[in-house]
Amino acid sequence: MMPISELRLVRKALRNLFPATAFPRTGCPQRATGIVRTKDNAAHLHHSRIAPAPATKGFGLSPTGAPQPPKKTFEKEDEEESGFAARPEYQIYSDTEFKPKRIVNDVSISDLDGGRWGLVASADVTTGDLLMLLPALSFLEGSFQEAPEPEDLQMAMLENGLHAPLRKVLDAMYIPDEAVTQATKDASFITLDPKFWTSRGNKDASAPTVDASRLLHIIQSCCCTDAQQDTAVMQVRQQLPAGFIGLWPEFPLLSHSCVPNTSITVIGDRMLVHVARDVKKGEALTRNCIGSIVTTPLEERRKMVLEQRGHRCMCPRCVTEERASEEVRDALVDAHNWYVNDGLPQWNACQEDEDMEALKSLQSEAEQLISEVEDALRSDESLSDEERMILRAAAYDSYDLMVMCDEFIHQENSHPSLLRVCLELIRIFAPGSESHTSVAAKYDTIMKSRAELAEYRAGQQLKDKKGGGRKGRPRLGRPGGSGGGSGALVAVRQARELREAADESAELYLEAFFCRYGVLNVQQLDALREGMDMYIEALEQMSIMKAEGKTEESQDYIIDGIKFSLVDKLGGTAGGGMGSLGFREEGDEEGYELISKDGVKLMMMDTPGLPADVLVPHDVDLSERVKNGDMFEYGLSDDVLGDEK
Repeated sequence: MMPISELRLVRKALRNLFPATAFPRTGCPQRATGIVRTKDNAAHLHHSRIAPAPATKGFGLSPTGAPQPPKKTFEKEDEEESGFAARPEYQIYSDTEFKPKRIVNDVSISDLDGGRWGLVASADVTTGDLLMLLPALSFLEGSFQEAPEPEDLQMAMLENGLHAPLRKVLDAMYIPDEAVTQATKDASFITLDPKFWTSRGNKDASAPTVDASRLLHIIQSCCCTDAQQDTAVMQVRQQLPAGFIGLWPEFPLLSHSCVPNTSITVIGDRMLVHVARDVKKGEALTRNCIGSIVTTPLEERRKMVLEQRGHRCMCPRCVTEERASEEVRDALVDAHNWYVNDGLPQWNACQEDEDMEALKSLQSEAEQLISEVEDALRSDESLSDEERMILRAAAYDSYDLMVMCDEFIHQENSHPSLLRVCLELIRIFAPGSESHTSVAAKYDTIMKSRAELAEYRAGQQLKDKKGGGRKGRPRLGRPGGSGGGSGALVAVRQARELREAADESAELYLEAFFCRYGVLNVQQLDALREGMDMYIEALEQMSIMKAEGKTEESQDYIIDGIKFSLVDKLGGTAGGGMGSLGFREEGDEEGYELISKDGVKLMMMDTPGLPADVLVPHDVDLSERVKNGDMFEYGLSDDVLGDEK
């Protein structure tokens, strides 16, 4: 964990930065690595996460015909104001045109135990350090919440041609489920870069042949794929958080651990690898290679690691769970099995039937299972507090379900201490994941709101006591004395305790963002937090629309005296799934249509008393228009309206 002294440098700046907002429930990461695809792990997905929404084009983008919000950029003046000089490479978080160069810091390739090959830290590194910034060897983007298949990337690479530099890198890549080749042993960060081989030309006779089946096996074993790129960054960049699949030669060299020490973020065809917990020189750099299986008990995790990586997992968490008492291991297995066989089906039924009594009964069952886990952990005196927390991760699903029930039943009076436990568990098995940042932000918002409310109430009580005694400081009399000062004292004490808890939650939130994005300045944190909030709010709105059976929802606006209606569409429209922009004069039901690639339809309505040429504001960027099937280039309003004026 990052030293508290460092975290507190920006804690005060965080207090008033972020408004309260709705957040997703807790959950574990769904990044798929190798051939472990998100959809293949569907049985393990937690309903506490955001429910997957239907794919829609243009999600997260501003409508083409609507006034564009000012693009967030991270300027040098922002760094000076915040007191932090962020790395120049982090311009990628806001600038779509910025293509940072390849970076490898404090990392070396080494022979690990058991004949495995991997990356190790060549120096002591701390949370938030940028280890690698890597351009993809090959990259293919999908659609919203849908990643391309390995076969899609294979076809794209074959169509583009496997030139000699590319084949040299493919030959040197580490394939986790195969024996280490001499080419892999001889590889370095220099030779894993295709640019190194470019000087030899595309017809280098020493470049090995890679046929279609071999290429597919490499992709299946070594690819990084996910249903969406970093959602907060994509919102800041005003881009669709589309799914992707890509090959990064360095990616398979990250070893597996059920308590990983790195976080991975993909933005476009660039992969950023940050330190997610302090790492000593010579220590292996690790990631989660088994997706959501990471929250299951020991045997399931080890089975998946053996299938994916070809070895038995001996990470600190697995070793600790292996030597724990039989009572502890049985309690963890029982809690997980209950969640899969009983807890999750009951939760789905409660949601469908809106049965509050059944939900309360489910909460009692979850509490009983968790109580048995806690009793078993306490009974094993050989375990330290840290080891007990690590072991709880195997029962994460049940803890998570208990939080969901508590929040659904008690609403704003739910118990944040339960959410705090889930946050600490996510910090163990998914540091720097989107689940880590979103749950940390949710917990921070709750604690900050409660602290502010407590401070307001304490202030009101102190204010009410003024005039009840001597002038000056309010009398906080003895218990039972006149004025009820003891009540004010209690309120002040509670406010102070909640403020301390809120300060701690801000540090946890800050650490989560540093784990994922590196050490940022306040402006960058502000922009990414806002981007995350926008994404979550949009998903919630889409879920509501879907539940209500709506395909679109409109809102009316007036800008500069011009009325228009912004229509959010759920899914694509006919004709290629594009949205449309319609201009409508009085009595004209057909109007003009404009193809908008963002899937959002904007209807412009005539304003009485205004000439027709102001129907199209000149500050609105309209790139393509269609009238009666004919395409026009955007020009003056008179040209747009033509004879229809």
